[in-house]
Formats: sequence, C-alpha cells, structure tokens
Amino acid sequence: MANFLVLLVLGAIFLSSAPAGAQLAAPASKADAGGDLYGRDSPRGLSNGLLGALAAQDYDRASRYFDLAAVPAANRKAIGAVVARRLQQALDAGGSLIQPMALSNQASGRIDDQLAPNEERIGDLPAVAGRDAQPLIAMAGSQDGKTVWLISRGSLAAILRTPTAEGQSLRDRMPRFLREISVFGAPLSDWLLLLGVALAFWFGVRFLCLAVLLLVVRLYPGRKESWWCRVLNLASTSLSLWIGMMLFIATTRTLEASIVARQIVNRMAGAIALLAFAWFVWRMVDLAADLVAGRMKRSKRLRARSILIFMRRAVKLLILIVAGIQALKILGLDVTTGIAALGIGGIAIALGAQKTVENLVGSVSVVADEPIRVGDWCKVGDVIGTVEEIGIRSTRIRTNDRTIVTIPNGNFSALQIENFSARDRYLFDPVFRLSIDLDAATVERVMKGLRAMLKEAAYLYEGARANVRKFGDNWIEVEIFAWINVPDRVKAIELREQLLLGIMRSVESAGGRFFGANPPKAAARPAPVPSTEKPAENRPAVVT
Repeated sequence: MANFLVLLVLGAIFLSSAPAGAQLAAPASKADAGGDLYGRDSPRGLSNGLLGALAAQDYDRASRYFDLAAVPAANRKAIGAVVARRLQQALDAGGSLIQPMALSNQASGRIDDQLAPNEERIGDLPAVAGRDAQPLIAMAGSQDGKTVWLISRGSLAAILRTPTAEGQSLRDRMPRFLREISVFGAPLSDWLLLLGVALAFWFGVRFLCLAVLLLVVRLYPGRKESWWCRVLNLASTSLSLWIGMMLFIATTRTLEASIVARQIVNRMAGAIALLAFAWFVWRMVDLAADLVAGRMKRSKRLRARSILIFMRRAVKLLILIVAGIQALKILGLDVTTGIAALGIGGIAIALGAQKTVENLVGSVSVVADEPIRVGDWCKVGDVIGTVEEIGIRSTRIRTNDRTIVTIPNGNFSALQIENFSARDRYLFDPVFRLSIDLDAATVERVMKGLRAMLKEAAYLYEGARANVRKFGDNWIEVEIFAWINVPDRVKAIELREQLLLGIMRSVESAGGRFFGANPPKAAARPAPVPSTEKPAENRPAVVT
C-alpha cells in the first residue's frame, strides 16, 4: 500500500500539467500576511514547525508543510503522511536540517543565497550510492491570501527517491529497550549515542591538549612561567571544549541518529562552543591584563593601573553580554525581536537604569580624570581611607578603622576629592607658646636655636623659618613654617617627630619655658639649727 502511494504521489508531481512552481504565486507582502496558523510565513517558521511535527510524530501536521497542490485532495492526507515518514527516515539516515536561527525569519526569505527569490535551502537529504546529497528546498507562495513557505515538489520527489537505509547502523546496535523509549520525540538510544560522541570528542581533545602541555613542560622546564606556557595552561580547558564541540557538530550532521535529537543537541553544542570560546577570550583578557600590570609595576608606571582595571572589567562585561545574546540566539530565542518588542517597557527599563548609566558615566570620568588611583590615601567627602578598587559601578575605600566604604561612581565624581598620596612634600607648621616671664635675651636665644635647628635639617625644603608671631596676656606665640621634603607619609611622620623633639631641646637648652609649664623650683635652704642657750629672763643671776 505504501509503495502504491509513493508511485501515486510521484506521478502526481511529475505528470501534473502545471510546472512545479506555477501554482505558487509571488510572496505576499507582510501587510497582507496576518500570520499563518502553522508558522509557515518564513523559512525559519517552516523549519521549526516541521521539526516540531516530526518530533511529535504527527505526520498529518507535518504534511501541512509540503506543497501537495498537485495531489488530488482525497489522497493528500494519506500521501502527505507517507512523505513525512520518508522524510524523517531520510533525515535520520544522515540527512540534515539547517539550524533555524541561520534561516531567514522574513516572509521574503534571503535574496543572497544564489537561489530564486522565492526559494530557500533549509537542509540536505542524505547522499545515496552514485548520487550526491540533494538540497531540501522550500518555496514561497500564497495560500488563502497569506504568504506560506512549503517544501517544494522537486524536494518531495527527491525524498521519495531516497532509498531507505539498509544494513545495521550503530544506532541499531543499541539495546532494544533504549530504542523503544522516546524522549522529546527521539529514541533514548539516540540521545545516549550523541552524548557519548560529544563526551568522546571533548575528552579526546582535552587529553591531547594536556599531552601537548606536558610535553612542552618536559622539553622546556625553565620556561614553565613563560607567557606562552601560561597561555597553554589557561586555555587548555576552554579551548579543548570549544574544539571538541565544533568537531562534534561537524560529525553529527551526517550521523545516523534521529534528526530531532541531532537538531536539539547541535543547538546545545553550538551554545556550549560559543560559551567555551568566550571563556577562552575571557582568560586571555585576564592574562593580557596581568602581563601589562607586571610591566607597569616594573617600570613604576602605576598611574595607569586604574585605567587597566577599568578596561579589563569593561571588556569582560562586553564579552559576557555578547556571548549571552549569541548563545540565546543559537538556542532559538530571538533576542533582537524581544528587545525591539519591549517598546514602552524598554523606556521604563531605561528610566529605571538611569542610576546605573550615571554610575557608568561617573566611572568613565573618574578613570579619565584620574583624581585618585588604587592604593592612594585620600579624603572623599567625609570619608578618609585608602582606595582599594575602582569598579564600573562603584569605588571602594578602606578606612583607618579597616571598614569598607562603597561609593557609587555617580556620587563619587561629584564629591570633593582630596588625594593625600599625591603630595610631594609635607607641611610642618607648629605653633607653640612661651611663657611671658622670659626676658628678651632668653627669647632671642630660643629663636636662634630654632633657626639653627631648621637650617641643619637637610630633609627640609628651602625657606624654612621660625618667627615670634604675637604676644598674649601671659604668653609669647612662636610659629614655625617648613616643608618636609619627602613624598612618603610614614617617613614624613617620623621626621615630624624628630622636629618636635628638636624644638623642645632648643627651648630647654636656651633656658626658655613653654607657656603653662611650672617654673623651675628654687634650691631648698637648710633648716636653721635651734639654739641651746636659754632666754635671758630665765638665766640665773650672776653673783659677783
């Protein structure tokens, strides 16, 4: 019965008085097409719908994607089911379908594929003895006033001419109970076969990469820390995964397994390959940034470190966004259409992301102006501490209490920033008071001693001075103004301490006294020795 139906449809196709494409009118415009019930309004919709029907083994629905206009209406359902089964057998035997995301989603199809304007190649039938693989062609036409894409009559004839597979294939050697279990429209045995092939490619390439890395380390033991050895070490996992998935995709195009399983697995493998390549680029960005940072450290060009950190994170964020969008597209999600469909929602998201954009612009201004860099000790607003990180969204400062203060870059760029680490010298300007009880000569000796001390201090910048500033009710105010000519803050604190102690020694050695200090105590006098003589009135009278 099946052979009779095959002969019938072949005769209907080839003996029809109308040429194959005559009954397919030119594609209708998008305005005329209100959307096809079966999704046949584009080559991509045709491929998705046909694959879904084959996965569900709904051959009646699958026949809706064939151009059976030349077949008598009474026989279309039966003949369409036969053609659908033969198509699935041909595709399972080594045929292939182009991934839907690689097909046009427009009613007009692609016009740069060297085919007629109303034709689109959506796959290939398997090669048979003495004959190359035949392309599976879809043609656009009008049906009920709507643009529809259908498998062409020529391709239907090629499907029926394709012989069924003979002999025992690898999938036929799988246990019978695995072949009888259906998962997502394909036998479980086919899923396991594809998974095994994918793992074999991955582990094979991974083992080869590790062998090459081990060989390089053995041959060049002294170059283990070289940049190219680091590249091999960092890239071995991601690169082996990418190469393995690409080899798997190339192999499974003609592997005898369910077309449904192959299409789904190939989508997943394509997404994994893309993410693996993005992972490889991600690691290379880290490696390049580390190499550049090392060179900056050796050449003491630390000012560009903040720019390097910002660029590193910006590039990695770009990699993440691009890889995520492309992976979703490979999996069949039309991200661009989804973004365009946001409409007012997109405006709402943009308004909601206003602070995020503000912080991003603020980070760019911070990196461009570079008022601070990582490691600087600074004051931002009321926060004093050391800059630990300048990120894309915020800047982190570790305070002297060892807490972390996170400031959004939008606010950070608007605050007053005082960079203490940018100082080339440190101000030393103590003001102290001498006692008003000192005479002028003593004060002059104090001032001469202070000026001599400042002159002998080689670490002070030129122009250091000491002066009597003013008089008070009971004090004399003295001012010292100098620059400690060292850029290091810790060293400046030590020298400041030496100067303060030197001031004390100069004042004390000149006989001076600070205001509020107790005056030196006078030497204690010895206590008088009591007399042993009695008062005169108590003396006895002397008798002569």
